Amino acid sequence: MWSEGKDSFLKDPPNGTVSVLDGKSVQGLWSLDVLDNVGGNVATVTGLEMQITLSAPCGPPEILQLVWSDKSSLTWTADAAAATYTLYRGAADDLPALLTPSLDSCVAATTASSSASGLTDDPSPGELFWFLVVGSNGTGSGQAGSASSGPRTLDSSGICN
Repeated sequence: MWSEGKDSFLKDPPNGTVSVLDGKSVQGLWSLDVLDNVGGNVATVTGLEMQITLSAPCGPPEILQLVWSDKSSLTWTADAAAATYTLYRGAADDLPALLTPSLDSCVAATTASSSASGLTDDPSPGELFWFLVVGSNGTGSGQAGSASSGPRTLDSSGICN
């Protein structure tokens, strides 16, 4: 967990490294707890600096806040890590398949902007379409979101009619 080399935390605290995150996913909410072993004496932390360097670039996070600006145009919150966005469409019966590797959607649009227009497909009476946006960059696609049972899995090999 602690680096023991020339710049180790124990030998050179201002320049030490902690490798506790090596090989672990850094997605999610993290907290840092600093504990000491001063044996009952009072200690004061006068400063703490942390630099996190990712050894590999990450895909964009989940894309949020999809909003219909009119009947055929959808917008969403842009993310600086995304170079392109893929808009997926599915039907009500496809929703449970988002939790499995089963076919669940089709690609309705791919764009470099944070909007898609010309979405004129109408579901049959009594049916619905759902839409999901996933950002992508040079390292791959971002998350399609998550559910209580884990991340969503997209199989978009369906054909949008």
